[in-house]
Amino acid sequence: MATCILTLVRHGESTDNLTALWAGHRDAPLSNHGFAQAQALGKHFKDVPITAIYTSDLKRARTTAQSIYDHSTQPTKPPFTVSTLLREQYFGAAEGEPWDAGKYNSTHLPWDDHRAFELAPEAESLNDVSHRADLALRHFIAPHAIASAQAGAEPSHIVLVAHGIFLSEMLFALHRAQNPNARFVKSGGYTNTGWSRIEITPLLGDDAPPARDSVPAPPGTFKSPPDASAPVLAGSNPEAPYKSLDAVPIPPRHAELPPPLSPGDSVPALKIEVVAMNQTEHLNGLVRQKGGIGNAEHDARQKKMTEFLSGKTSLEEWKGKV
Repeated sequence: MATCILTLVRHGESTDNLTALWAGHRDAPLSNHGFAQAQALGKHFKDVPITAIYTSDLKRARTTAQSIYDHSTQPTKPPFTVSTLLREQYFGAAEGEPWDAGKYNSTHLPWDDHRAFELAPEAESLNDVSHRADLALRHFIAPHAIASAQAGAEPSHIVLVAHGIFLSEMLFALHRAQNPNARFVKSGGYTNTGWSRIEITPLLGDDAPPARDSVPAPPGTFKSPPDASAPVLAGSNPEAPYKSLDAVPIPPRHAELPPPLSPGDSVPALKIEVVAMNQTEHLNGLVRQKGGIGNAEHDARQKKMTEFLSGKTSLEEWKGKV
């Protein structure tokens, strides 16, 4: 039985990370420093074998994932899947609003009420995000773990790039796949481009516990932006933005990925081992540019202009890139 390894990565620093705003589905780009973090991460992973990359469609995560993909030295680049399932918690009417501990605070509530708390109209609760993590486990992670468990299979390494709250819920979903009675335990903060690694083994055969159609999760109602202004992925209907758990658009599956679980398949119980948490050695020596440059929005066109002015690219090449 080969090992299935899952690497969870938080996106690089976004321009919203530098403000005191509620920013879940707000599609802020990376800052210049965040882009430098993503580049450092990509270089750090360049020689690491990767079976597949999954990323949130929000710019800050997708750009980070793209750096891992671009720097990979594998003869064949890994399949690259973009999905709204992996977005950060949606804060509803509070999106873009300043933090207000008096208005948006659930620390005084009992545990179950805290998990179900919606800090603003149309916002997702943590239970809602947990449901999305369950779907990501079913559609993206479990198929790799099952494929790796087959006789003669090669080890697999999945990289999933997302957001701090979502990654906490993803880890919670994995723990519940191992123990349905597991309670959520905050794993600490996720540094921008910090990565964690989990070894996953499906428990198959006669000694495995009873399989389940889904990972047990607290009840919750899935929410989504009412104006559906977020990008809609190929294969989904732009006129019907997802409003319920069952209607979340799933992107087309790359032919090289293991087959998904069919609606009649059960998710096997999983044995998981967390072998690394929030690793940031790739950031050693990285210094923020002074004069506000590091905090500014990263613009890829600026780099291309600099290359042209320095003579590294011709006028024709520069025009083609822009």
